[in-house]
Amino acid sequence: MKKVFLTGIISLAAAMAFTSCAKDEILDSVPQQSAIEFSTYLGRNAVSKGAITENEGFAQFGVSAFYTKEKTWATAKADHTPNFMYNQEVNKSGNTWSYTPKKYWPATQGEMISFFAYAPMASNTNGIAISANNVAGTPKITYTIDAANLENMADLVTDVIIDEKKVANSSLDDDNKDVSFKLNHELTRVNITAKLSADAFGGDAANKTKVNITNIELQGAGFATKGIYTFADANDASADNVTRGTWEITGNSSLDIFDDTDANFINHAVDTDLNVAGYTTSGVAVPTTAPVSLFKTDQYLFLIPANGTTGIDANSKVELVISYDIVTIDTNLAAGYSISQAKKIVEVPAAGLKQGVAYNFALTFGLNEVVLSATVADWEEAGNDLTGDVDYPKEDAQ
Repeated sequence: MKKVFLTGIISLAAAMAFTSCAKDEILDSVPQQSAIEFSTYLGRNAVSKGAITENEGFAQFGVSAFYTKEKTWATAKADHTPNFMYNQEVNKSGNTWSYTPKKYWPATQGEMISFFAYAPMASNTNGIAISANNVAGTPKITYTIDAANLENMADLVTDVIIDEKKVANSSLDDDNKDVSFKLNHELTRVNITAKLSADAFGGDAANKTKVNITNIELQGAGFATKGIYTFADANDASADNVTRGTWEITGNSSLDIFDDTDANFINHAVDTDLNVAGYTTSGVAVPTTAPVSLFKTDQYLFLIPANGTTGIDANSKVELVISYDIVTIDTNLAAGYSISQAKKIVEVPAAGLKQGVAYNFALTFGLNEVVLSATVADWEEAGNDLTGDVDYPKEDAQ
């Protein structure tokens, strides 16, 4: 799949104030043109809804920065806390980006600052927490998935600019130099749809069966509900490449994505035809061959990658546990319908759930099986098919 970069450039006139004592120079004032400016754009169709981070509506990001003087980041990082900026909010109002207090480039030519940017900003609701301002070294982000708050899952995007100088071998009074971030996905995005392989519900007496998905859980050694992301320590190799940070799994447990408190996330629905017959169990009804999304519009699962960019391996299995009702309308019965309950465990194949990759998982319920195919959406290429058997009844025509 072709790698896509958004063309919209968000200009951040971020004039910041910084007065410094650099080496033996003491400045009474700093020229205004020495103020640091930022610009940024979102790479690989970066989206965060659910929160999707996208150019349209993108109104805030955070920056931490380290002033290492003449030392490179690789040499100085072990001894430096974020001494220039810490989790600095950069906000957009109209077409203007600003933050305060203003900061300026170091007054001594050739001295360096390393910048670490991310979005969306850490909050109590989106599962993101950034390392404290007294912690030395490369910044880290703790990411936690809360089953009761999936609608606020964050699509974490980041970038770094390492060892940045104003302009090499130039006057300190030269025009400003932008610190330009290209924010890229650091999680795995998953959408799930479901359909029947053939119509099993219709106007004739033989076709009166529907499937109602009542729950899906994610589990396995490679599935994480909590992880620590460490920013990259190097700049992107080129305009088309991404130098990614790394993930460490720190919480491994199952995730119930049909948590009843998440009415704004799951596409819960009681099918009207089945409801008339007395069946009222909440779930995602799958009545026809048309795909039905398990999630509401613009909602996705943002998951901690399994083994970073390599995906699932033999030691990091991830499974979907699918619970569903098979319901057939039958007016000869006192209840007006018959019901059987089933559960299916489907394993995500090797190399799935890679960092920075978006997947569409499509469940297809057939007469004798259910097929779960995994295709890649709009971030990077990957793929694999998931297959397994599930039965639902369909009467022959009389």
